[in-house]
Amino acid sequence: MSKTLGNVIDPIDTIKEFGTDALRFTLALGTAGQDLNLSTERLTSNKAFTNKLWNAGKFVLQNLPSQSDISAWETILACKFDKEEALLRLPLPECWVVSKLHCLIDMVTTSYDKYFFGDVGRETYDFFWGDFADCLFVSPHAEMELHVREGAREHAMRPHSCTCIVLKGSRRTKAQTSPGA
Repeated sequence: MSKTLGNVIDPIDTIKEFGTDALRFTLALGTAGQDLNLSTERLTSNKAFTNKLWNAGKFVLQNLPSQSDISAWETILACKFDKEEALLRLPLPECWVVSKLHCLIDMVTTSYDKYFFGDVGRETYDFFWGDFADCLFVSPHAEMELHVREGAREHAMRPHSCTCIVLKGSRRTKAQTSPGA
């Protein structure tokens, strides 16, 4: 971008059109020391990504039990996925996505230690856009409804627990990527 060439993108206009999060994430994906091609295609893609993150959080909040349902909350909070034994008791999709989250956290930590912020953004993007959203939001809807109809409360709450754990665990990576988080 150059003022003399007249191809400067106004950040205020960009924020109005694409949102602050999309602009921040697009800038974070840039490689340090190199020029960044700040295109509207890239901003549009990252706006869709930040929208997907927003919708994932909204989906989780809308599907959590009411605050007065103590037993449901105890079931959700009892699910811990930090030990291998707990992971092995999960159905395959949840086990897979939680193990991918652990790999993501390891990769992000390594990239931060090396100051590879663009890699952090790309790995986070790939995890959420593909693995997380496809595994936990596309496939489990029918399974969750089946478990609720059958009265298997623990199994019905497991996808919620898994989703909460992934969002909580990924909060570390987002907080490190986005200065405003």
